[in-house]
Amino acid sequence: MNVQLIIQGGNVLLYCHMRMRFTLKILLHLLLVFGFFEVSEAQHILLDSRPDGSPAYSDVVFSPRFLRPESFDIAKNFSATRAEWIYVAQWSEFAEQLNRLPGWVGLTLNSNPIVVGGEGYAQNFDGIPLVAPWMKSWGAKWATTTHPETRKALAQQLERSLAVGARSIQFDDPLLQVYSARFHAGDFNPATQAGFVDWLRRYPNQAQVRAAGLDDFSGQYRDFLVLKHQIRDAEDYKHRFQSFPSNALWQQYVQSTVEDYFFLLRKRLHENSPHPVALSMNLSLKWPDARYHSFFLSAFPDYMMAETEINDTSALIAQAATARSLDLGFAPSIRPMDLPRNRVAIAMLYALGAQPVVPWDVFAPNQPRYFGTVAEFGDLYRFVRAHTDLFDHHEALATVAIIIDPGRFPLPAIQSLTRRLAQRNIPYAFELLSDAKGLRPLTRERLSGYQLVALGLKETELPDSDRALLSSIDIQRVEANSVTNAQLDALSLFLAAPGSEKLRLLPRAGTGKAAGSWVVHVVDEEGGDVRRDVSRQDCRRRIGIKPSTLGIPEHVTASWISSEQHRVLRGERTSDGYLYFSIPDCPVWGVLRLTK
Repeated sequence: MNVQLIIQGGNVLLYCHMRMRFTLKILLHLLLVFGFFEVSEAQHILLDSRPDGSPAYSDVVFSPRFLRPESFDIAKNFSATRAEWIYVAQWSEFAEQLNRLPGWVGLTLNSNPIVVGGEGYAQNFDGIPLVAPWMKSWGAKWATTTHPETRKALAQQLERSLAVGARSIQFDDPLLQVYSARFHAGDFNPATQAGFVDWLRRYPNQAQVRAAGLDDFSGQYRDFLVLKHQIRDAEDYKHRFQSFPSNALWQQYVQSTVEDYFFLLRKRLHENSPHPVALSMNLSLKWPDARYHSFFLSAFPDYMMAETEINDTSALIAQAATARSLDLGFAPSIRPMDLPRNRVAIAMLYALGAQPVVPWDVFAPNQPRYFGTVAEFGDLYRFVRAHTDLFDHHEALATVAIIIDPGRFPLPAIQSLTRRLAQRNIPYAFELLSDAKGLRPLTRERLSGYQLVALGLKETELPDSDRALLSSIDIQRVEANSVTNAQLDALSLFLAAPGSEKLRLLPRAGTGKAAGSWVVHVVDEEGGDVRRDVSRQDCRRRIGIKPSTLGIPEHVTASWISSEQHRVLRGERTSDGYLYFSIPDCPVWGVLRLTK
């Protein structure tokens, strides 16, 4: 109980001061070091640093964008525990329907509210409101939060949501006017332009302001562009704006206006009574790379709930690692493909600590919205809810730390390394030197238990304190693009017998009330066909685990849990240090559990 109170207190502090959220991870490691949790130093355990309000590991998230008559029964049949990302069309009807939804209900704000008077929308150079390409069929205009009428419209919608008891708010398309400025040559709403002069005066690098020719600037940025660059119209600006010296400052300024809005939104959600309200975003960050246009937004939400591509399981592992590294929950809405791959992705995501949104009424590229059925996916979600003890309080293990400077993210090297790690079932984590909230110096606690440190930059490029710390720790380290196959083979945790090479083996360790428990999620990349799953009862698999590298004691009780089986297993120890288990069936997903 004391530990829980300490952690909750940390979260209260972090909600008030977002730049300090990372201290929670340090606190958790101190709790680990001083013995509050019974865990092993043989592996690094990625203790849960997600903010309060993030879905629990065993939650089932259901997301009917607009409530349909059948939504309520479908949610129940999928064993949903949360209904989120809901747009409300008729508030009076919605208030009557609330008690038919799961206990946790989350509503939605987005970038295109209806603004009274029509003046609060992002504009192009000619003053014409901008419409995002995917919204042209219904003509929804892109709003700008610099305008008071837009802020008023969003605030009214938020207060309605809080009044009916929303526990979370999903912000859809959260780039707001940043999107229009970077991709559609905006935002020339007079309200946006009005703040630029004052922002320039406060900008710390006045030499950059002078170099851009903005040191004597006053008035509207549009007038400056006409005078300085003879811009004729919106089309002319669209083709030339990225070459202007002033554009970098303009883009930074527009970004700051979005940051200001979300800072105030977070403040309002945290102050809500009787309980704070969580914030999620449609934020798709595949890597901890500051070059992503939406990376700056990672400072604000509690969890990401975004449309997510599923065509590459190694990329899913990287995306889950990215969310963990940013201390964010991860509730992805899969971009549906064929049924087998959809099922594999759902299993993989749960095994990685994510909570994949039920694929019913979800976005599908270049086709109508996708409505998966209970017959196709219900068994996966029922499995989670039937065995919550396999998910809750079990944290990811990592053998390899990949140290990243998000401002200098070496995509080819990291992409290659993470793919090789995934192929060998070697778990890894990203350890960031900074994030959207500020610097994150390395600490001894952050690096404890890792077997290899892969550097995403040259060691000489590390900050002095980080370089000194690495030199003082007895841990193998190498640049990410120089990791050899021999080094990776030496880190192997698992062996799969012939015929089982397409298995993803994803380990997690119990902490707190689940201490002394280890689970290995076994996901068959080629076994997602529901018809094939139920017809393979005569199948056998054999996998080997190296207990010493997982921190598992010599004597453990083993059991296999799948949707069809729950059996005690007898392990066979071999001279190579592995403990082998014969798995009695071959579903798309099952869990090997080891307990003291």
